[in-house]
Amino acid sequence: MSWTAAAATQTSRPLNADLPLLASQAAVEIEALIAQKPIGSRAVQQLARVVEDSLGRPPGSDSTPGALDPVTLAVFARALSIQHSEKPLQTVADLVTEAWRISTTLQQTGQGLDSDAWRRMRSFCVALADCAASYFQSLKDLRPSHPYKR
Repeated sequence: MSWTAAAATQTSRPLNADLPLLASQAAVEIEALIAQKPIGSRAVQQLARVVEDSLGRPPGSDSTPGALDPVTLAVFARALSIQHSEKPLQTVADLVTEAWRISTTLQQTGQGLDSDAWRRMRSFCVALADCAASYFQSLKDLRPSHPYKR
């Protein structure tokens, strides 16, 4: 298989470096929505697209799934476990299904969801921001510092 054929089957993107900030902004927008003082939903909509792009095709898709980025899977799985989803995730398929459910819910901003659903989405956004930030910090900590810089 050539490189282009391998790239064509790849359905997910690596973890977005702006994810911690984007998830934090989405949590703020959701908090304002819960308080019935909406300030917009740009970050919420953008986060929904990032979740979709990061985890490939939707569950039940007829096409063959491509490779998923293991870091993205780990960060999303950790955020979902912190957020205490209804049932524990057992497989990658469960993780992708749950991520798509969250993405669909985030896309429904301002469409009359109950406040409990929005509180769960806010908790997920905060957990995702925390997990993504700690991942990027761990990458930064792995890089050796320059010997003459303090």
